[in-house]
Amino acid sequence: VEIQNNEMEINQKELLILNQKEEDLRELKKIIMEYESLKEIYEEIKDELKKALEIEEKIKEREELVKVFETMNKKYRKLEDKYKEEENRFYREQAGILAEKLKDGKPCPVCGSTYHPQIAVKNDAISKEELEKLKKQLENEEKKKNKANDDVTIKNTQIDTLNNNLKYGDLKVSLVEYIKIIKENFKNQEYHRSEERRVGKE
Repeated sequence: VEIQNNEMEINQKELLILNQKEEDLRELKKIIMEYESLKEIYEEIKDELKKALEIEEKIKEREELVKVFETMNKKYRKLEDKYKEEENRFYREQAGILAEKLKDGKPCPVCGSTYHPQIAVKNDAISKEELEKLKKQLENEEKKKNKANDDVTIKNTQIDTLNNNLKYGDLKVSLVEYIKIIKENFKNQEYHRSEERRVGKE
C-alpha cells in the first residue's frame, strides 16, 4: 500500500510538472505570436518611414528643378522680348526701304494707295540673317524651358504616386508631422494588443 501511495505521489508530481510545462509552452507560444505581431508592425513602420524619406528626397529634388525652370523661363522671356523688339525694328526698316521709293501719285507696292501722308523712315535694324539666328536661339531656349517644365511635372507625378502608397495619409504635411502620425498609429496598435492580452488573461 505504501509503495502504491508513493507511486501515486510520484505520478501526481509528474502530472503537475507536465501540466506546468504545457502551461509554459502555451505562454511561450503567446510570446512568440506577440513578438511576430510586433515584428510585423515594426517592419510596416520601417517601410512607411522609408517611403516617407523617399518622398522627402523627391520634394527636395523638385525644389531644385523648379529653380532651374524659373531660371530658364526668365532667360526665355528676356530673349523673347529682345526678339520681338528686333523683329519690329527689322520690319520698320523694310518699310523705310520701300518708303524711299514712294512718289506722290504713284501707288504704294504694299497697300496700293497713291497718297502717302506719313512715310516710314529707315532705322538701324539687324539683318534678316541675324534675325533668323536670334529666332533659332529663342526656339532653343523655349525647348530648354519646356524640358525644365516637363522635369517638374514628372517629379510631381512621382511624388503623387509615392504619396498614394503611404498608409497613414500623405506627405503634404512635413516629414516630422508624418513621423508623429506613424508613432501615434504604433502606440494605438500597441494599446489594442495589450488590451487583447489583458482580456485574454481574464
